[in-house]
Amino acid sequence: MHAVNRDDHFNTQPKHTEWNKTYVVQAGVDSIYRMKQTTDQWHRNNAQRKNKLLQVCRKHNLNYSVHYSQRIHSGLFVNDKYRVLYCAIPKVASSNWKGVMAVLSGRLSSDDVFKSGQMVPNIAVHALDKGFGQHLTPLGRFSPRQREYRLKNYFKFMFVRHPLERVLSAYGSKMAVLKDTAKKTVQARREIIKYFTKNATFYQLQSGSGVTFPNFINYIIHSHLRKRMLDPHWREYNMLCQPCGIDYDVIGRYETLSEDAVQVLKLISAENVVTFPTSHRPNHGTNAKDKIKEFYSQISAENMLKLWQVYRLDAELFGYMYPDTNWNLYPNGTTN
Repeated sequence: MHAVNRDDHFNTQPKHTEWNKTYVVQAGVDSIYRMKQTTDQWHRNNAQRKNKLLQVCRKHNLNYSVHYSQRIHSGLFVNDKYRVLYCAIPKVASSNWKGVMAVLSGRLSSDDVFKSGQMVPNIAVHALDKGFGQHLTPLGRFSPRQREYRLKNYFKFMFVRHPLERVLSAYGSKMAVLKDTAKKTVQARREIIKYFTKNATFYQLQSGSGVTFPNFINYIIHSHLRKRMLDPHWREYNMLCQPCGIDYDVIGRYETLSEDAVQVLKLISAENVVTFPTSHRPNHGTNAKDKIKEFYSQISAENMLKLWQVYRLDAELFGYMYPDTNWNLYPNGTTN
């Protein structure tokens, strides 16, 4: 009886086994190499953003003292475990980033805050005394000495977007609908109706309903000219985060939000703790461009220039441009 050679079984496999193994290994190496290239390119882009910011700060001789600015510190959130500081800018994915910071507190799980890649509904995000907002720690809660230590030694990041895009987003969520019943928002709507709406009805004056986009822009322009502090949802980035006074390690952009978020979490060693919501994907396609054109074409050329003057410094600091004749905010494609 013929003895079965155990090696014969293995010899029946395809002759290309060794080649396949080599191919798989090489594919893995190629994948790692591409990932490294992507990461290296991201770091170069971030360095360019920081260098651009530094040049503009020097050009305008801007170097703020932020150590005792309570107003600035209330928008900076701290996590001591991960040694990280986040400057929250409303209308630039700040709700989701606050959710991430709440998870990093260790008192909430990612499932507590996010569900199916989205923020869990009906959870307070901006109020610091309820919901998961109570798991956020503003820098302002620390003593001056403790604040200064964290500002100098912690990893710091912020996210920006095109100023005109952000203004339109603020109008859509704060003015066009009456869902936001925050005292300051309601007051702003009433002021716009009172001072910029002709023949306003009693209901409009009381509720603040019917705010048009041109009147909202008028309100921003006049508030700026009167040197009134703008609402945080359309306040200048320079006023919210003072990037010429705080050395941010990462300056993320809304238009590259997904990529930037991944890198931020890697840099603070939290990529295995929480994932930034994948549902938050900025839209910069035809629909977004059409929306910009639809609303900003209602604004006179004079008021467009006045509005741009409000956000000119922000645009220069972060490399954004005035829209071209086709209302394209990114004439050269998505910015780095």
